[in-house]
Amino acid sequence: MVIRQIFVSLFVMFCMIPIADGITYQTLQSNHVTIQYPILFKSMAINVSTAFSSILSDVLNSFNWEYPEKPTIILTPNSDEFMKYADNPFIVAFAMPHYQLIMIDSSKLIKQPYEFETTLRHELCHLILHYHIQHTHIPRWFDEGIAQWMSKGIGELISNAGQSRIYQASISNQFIPFDKLSYDFPKHQKELILAYEQSQSFLEYIIGLCGQEQFYEMLNQIRIKQIPIKIAIENMIGYSFHRIEQDWRCSFSPISSWVLLIIQNLYEILFVITACLCVLGFFKLRQRKKMIWDDDDDLMSDVHII
Repeated sequence: MVIRQIFVSLFVMFCMIPIADGITYQTLQSNHVTIQYPILFKSMAINVSTAFSSILSDVLNSFNWEYPEKPTIILTPNSDEFMKYADNPFIVAFAMPHYQLIMIDSSKLIKQPYEFETTLRHELCHLILHYHIQHTHIPRWFDEGIAQWMSKGIGELISNAGQSRIYQASISNQFIPFDKLSYDFPKHQKELILAYEQSQSFLEYIIGLCGQEQFYEMLNQIRIKQIPIKIAIENMIGYSFHRIEQDWRCSFSPISSWVLLIIQNLYEILFVITACLCVLGFFKLRQRKKMIWDDDDDLMSDVHII
């Protein structure tokens, strides 16, 4: 993480100088954001600049907070360049609140343009949350849970990273304890997806217990008093964090999880069933032909040449 911060800091300082493979970054300024982009992605930079103001206004209205900073968004031209600063190949963007910086892999995002605003909103939530809560640790699951809840999706995870894992985890009772998701997420693909899904599901469960209005009030109390987030949640719900987590685990109905898991894997299940039917049909056809051949042999044996 420290090494990544050093790399990004140097990048921001020298982003106008040609870097790897002769890439030169241009600058686009607006009232609310600075965008660094390769010339080939100028149209994307313009789209980001245009969308940013409305997304910023919408997020700030939800939080009912201010955000006087002017962040920098860096659009990298390819995954190789992006991975010099990112720490996971399954993400399409990440935020560095300490630098008021968002870095986006343009080559991945351009392939899924429908995720563009979701990704931007997701990363902006990270910046705003950390701007207002600086003196108490924000657990990674809480950080990602809020960003996903506000953006209505896993905005920084690439869309083809893999299938949903949360229902399978509920059936096998293999959830990741939230204490292990406090500072970082797993690097392995399946566990990474599960960590994101758990974070969103758990946060939505907490909001379901207290309501949105009370949840926003809790965020304000954390912002003003800088109290630990676990304690703030316990005070709001009225019982221990451990019990809240256990109740969340129990909220997954085994029957519902099985049904959703089957629906999620329906195409694979139908493919296997079809393949089995084809194999069964082949052997039945082969058996039928063998019976016909045996009947023909018996008929020929009954024929006498005169």
